[in-house]
Amino acid sequence: MSESELYKELGILTKDKSKWEESIPYVFSLLDGKTMKIQDKALWLLGGMMELYRS
Repeated sequence: MSESELYKELGILTKDKSKWEESIPYVFSLLDGKTMKIQDKALWLLGGMMELYRS
């Protein structure tokens, strides 16, 4: 998947909070070996997920 396709996929996921919990491992996996743009988006998304799911 190209960087632009992956970034678009993360953007769609950002808006669909119903899929966040099941997507945490996938988003976390994007922190390794991807471009800085994808890593930044993944970190930002994981931060939002943490806010939603922390006790």
